[in-house]
Amino acid sequence: LPVSEKEPVMGSLPVSEKEAVMEAFPAFNEKLDTLDQLLERNKKFAEGTLLDPKMATFESGVEARKALENGQWPIAVVVCCSDSRVPPEVIFQVGLGRLFVVRTAGNRADADAVLGSVQYAVCHLNTPLVIVLGHSSCGAMKAAINAAKGEFPDEAPLKRYLESAAPLAKSVIDKAGEDVGALVKENISNVVGGLRADPSMANKARIVGCAYDLTTGLVDVTDAVLKRKFES
Repeated sequence: LPVSEKEPVMGSLPVSEKEAVMEAFPAFNEKLDTLDQLLERNKKFAEGTLLDPKMATFESGVEARKALENGQWPIAVVVCCSDSRVPPEVIFQVGLGRLFVVRTAGNRADADAVLGSVQYAVCHLNTPLVIVLGHSSCGAMKAAINAAKGEFPDEAPLKRYLESAAPLAKSVIDKAGEDVGALVKENISNVVGGLRADPSMANKARIVGCAYDLTTGLVDVTDAVLKRKFES
C-alpha cells in the first residue's frame, strides 16, 4: 500500500477527527507567540498528553520529511544540555524541522562551534527565537562545582571544559553555597547575556532563558521580566 494509505496525514482525516487532533495539538500559528505555543505543548507533555499519533504523522511522517528535503525553516533555536533526559523535540512535542538544536554538556555557548551554530540559525535561517534551556540536577553543573573546589577529571578536554566553567561556579558558591539549582539558573543567565551581546544577532532574534524540571516535566521561563508575563 502507498504510505498515505498506511499512515493517514492530517489532510486525509475526517473533519471531526482532524479538529479533535488540532484542538489538542494545534499547528504552529505565525500570528501567535512562538514561545507561548512551545510552552503550551510542553505543558501537555508534562501532563502526559503525548503528541497524538495522527499529529505525529502530520509533523514527522513521510510527507513532512519530503516537505523539508530542500530546506529548513525552524521556528526556534534551542541551546540545551546534552543530557539524554532533556531532548527538546520531545519535551516541546514538536516534529521535523521545527527546532534548530545545539547541545553541549551544561548548555554552554563559549565554543566557536556552538556560537557559530546559533549565528547560522539566526542570521542565515532567519530563526526568530533562541531558547537557552538548562535543567535540574545537571551533571555538568555538579562537575563545575567540584572543579571550583579544585577537583578535576583526568581527561584533558573535559578538564579544560570544567576549568572554564569553574569561575562561574565559584561565584555562585560564594553567594549560595554548593547549590546546583542556583548554578543552573546563573549559567542560563550567563549564556543568555552572552548571546544577547553578540552584535551579529542584534535585533534579529528574541533570546530567552528557560529551565526544564526533570521531576515535573515542565519548562519554566527564568528571565525575570518574561517570567512575570507567564505568571500573570
